[in-house]
Amino acid sequence: MTRDLEKYQQDYVASPFEDTMAGIRKRTVLHFLAERQFRNIIEVGCAEESLFESVEDFQSFTVVEPCLAFFEKAQTAARAQKASKRIQLVNLPFENFRPAIAPNCIIISSLLHELAAPKAMLEHAFRIAPPGCWLHVNVPNAKSFHRLWAKESGLIKDEYQRSATDIRMQRNHTFDLESLNRLVRDAGFSVMDSGSYFIKPFTHAQMQQLIEAGILTTALIDGLIRMEQHLPGLGAEIFVNARK
Repeated sequence: MTRDLEKYQQDYVASPFEDTMAGIRKRTVLHFLAERQFRNIIEVGCAEESLFESVEDFQSFTVVEPCLAFFEKAQTAARAQKASKRIQLVNLPFENFRPAIAPNCIIISSLLHELAAPKAMLEHAFRIAPPGCWLHVNVPNAKSFHRLWAKESGLIKDEYQRSATDIRMQRNHTFDLESLNRLVRDAGFSVMDSGSYFIKPFTHAQMQQLIEAGILTTALIDGLIRMEQHLPGLGAEIFVNARK
């Protein structure tokens, strides 16, 4: 299925709870980056807010964003950064991108599940990555708490069934930890670690309703992030950290 990037951008911005989920996802990626202090970073797709707005110490930061609206927003944000001369923005599909500076980290965040051929993107990442380069990927989790609960409640046939959100957001795949690990390995990378984050009991729309009702507070959301240690693998999203 060919993605309609303009419609995707509009639906992404309008998606309930996505701002909150994006913040939680960002915390996970920033923790990964802070642990290893990468110097030359490539971010594949930045959506509403690029990671360069939160990462201070880098030699080069390249954003490859095919969606024009997100690309233009990143341009505005980049101009306001002290490190603007070290930030490169590219409005291209990732598969057409060739880096001017060899990266030591490639971030593909919340994207692979939306692609018709996710392995092709990972294979391209492997081609442009020098030896030792790290890869971080994350996607929604088929075996998340809320999907498994919906299955056991008879609301969905199985945890891999595409939801209304999946269809609206033009998502092509539903991954679990095993299939995501396998996809990364099949592209040539060596998996270093993987896991899940954020226990989400309800759908995005229901979570947003709870926030607007004043029931789901920041403290409770932080608690749901920490709850993953008690329910490993059942987080709303999963990640893989790998190396070439």
